[in-house]
Amino acid sequence: MEELRFEHMEYLGLLAIVPLMLLLFLLASYLRQRDWKTFGDVPLLRQLVPEFSKGRLWLKVTLSMLAFVFLILALANPLIGKEKTKAKKRGIDVMVAIDVSKSMMAEDVAPSRLLRARQFVSNMLDKMKGNRVGLIVFAGHAYLQMPLTVDHSAAKLFLRSVSPDIVPTQGTAIADAIRIAREAFEKGEKRYKALIIITDGEDHEGDVEEAVKSAREEGIVIYTIGVGTAEGAPIPDYSGGYLRGYKKDENGNIILSKLNEQILGEIALLGGGNYYQLAGSNNPLPDLLKSLDTLDKKELEEVSLDNYVSYYQFPLTLGLIFLLFELLLSPRRARWWRKLNLFE
Repeated sequence: MEELRFEHMEYLGLLAIVPLMLLLFLLASYLRQRDWKTFGDVPLLRQLVPEFSKGRLWLKVTLSMLAFVFLILALANPLIGKEKTKAKKRGIDVMVAIDVSKSMMAEDVAPSRLLRARQFVSNMLDKMKGNRVGLIVFAGHAYLQMPLTVDHSAAKLFLRSVSPDIVPTQGTAIADAIRIAREAFEKGEKRYKALIIITDGEDHEGDVEEAVKSAREEGIVIYTIGVGTAEGAPIPDYSGGYLRGYKKDENGNIILSKLNEQILGEIALLGGGNYYQLAGSNNPLPDLLKSLDTLDKKELEEVSLDNYVSYYQFPLTLGLIFLLFELLLSPRRARWWRKLNLFE
C-alpha cells in the first residue's frame, strides 16, 4: 500500500485560482459576443473572419489551466511512501521539545538559534532509526506537534513548519513542555523514555523543578540542549519577511538575549540526563546519541513507512508540455486546418 502526501501543502491553495481563471475567460467571451452583436449579425461576422476559431481558443484556455494545475502540483512536491509490514524492533521513545519563542530567532548561532536547532533535530532523526520520536513546540505554552511514531520522514515534514508563528503566546514554558511530554508517553512504563529539550533557557516560566521531579518519577530521562552563547545577541523583529529592527526594553534599549546555561544544567542534572551546548562548531549529537543508546530498550511494533520519494518531476514535465502546446497553438486556424473543419 502506498501513501501520497505533499511536502508543501500551502501551495495547493493556489489551485483555487483555476475556477477564477475559467470565470474570467467566460466573462471575456461573453463581453466579446456582446461587442460583436453591436456591429451586426454574428454569423455574418464569423464569415468575414474565418481564421478565428472559438474551439481553438477554448483549447488554449484548457491547456493554460492544465499547465497551471500541474506546475502547482510540482511546486507542492508530491511524495510517495510504501507501507512496510509490522516488524519488531528494539528502541526507546524520544520526545523532542523545541523552543519557538522569539528569542530563538537571535543570530549568535548561525543562521539563527531556531534554524540551527531544526538542523540538529533533522540530523538526529537520520541517526535514530528504530526509535519512536515525537515533537513538542513551546513558547508561552507548549503544544504536541506530532505524537510518537517511527515515521521519521513525517517528523521531518512537521519540523519544517516549526517557527514562532505557530505559537500564539510568547515566553519559555519549559515546565509546560515537560507536562505535555509526560502525557504523550505511554502510561505505566517506568523506563524506555527520554525527553530532549532544545532552548536558550531565557525567561523560563513555571515550576520547572517540580515538573522535572514528576517526570523522573515516571521514568523519563531529560536531556537539555542549550542553543546560543553567553555573550548573547539582539532579538530581530521580522515583519512581512523583512527585518524591522530589534526588540527593545521599555527604556528603548536593545535587549540582548543570552543563553541560560545554569537553568538548563540544573534541569539535566535533576532529570537524570546531560546538558549540551549547541553553538559555533560544537556538535553535541554524537555524545547525545551515545548517551541515549545506554538507556533500556523495549520492543517496538508499529507499521512504518519508507522514506518518501519525491515525484515533482512528473507534474513538472506535464505542466511544461501543456504550456508549450498552449504557446504554439494559435487561436486562428491555418488554411489547411480550416478545411478539416475542426474546433469550430
